[in-house]
Amino acid sequence: HRSVGSLKESRVLTKLLGDRELLNSKVGDVMDASFPVVDVDTSLNEIKAKLQKHPAVLIEDFKRITAIITRSDVLDILK
Repeated sequence: HRSVGSLKESRVLTKLLGDRELLNSKVGDVMDASFPVVDVDTSLNEIKAKLQKHPAVLIEDFKRITAIITRSDVLDILK
């Protein structure tokens, strides 16, 4: 499995406000680039650095995406 794109609620809503016809579109017509993909052995510090630029990071294990880490997940870990 590989990631082909991402959907961010705020971006989708902004696009819909500009063009209501997008409600009838395919996901591929409104999605953005994929979130970054890192190996399962990537350090938390590297993931935190990526999360400063992206809302989520995808975790890959044996060439398959097996997890997603979001900014709030890292905040929960640091508590």
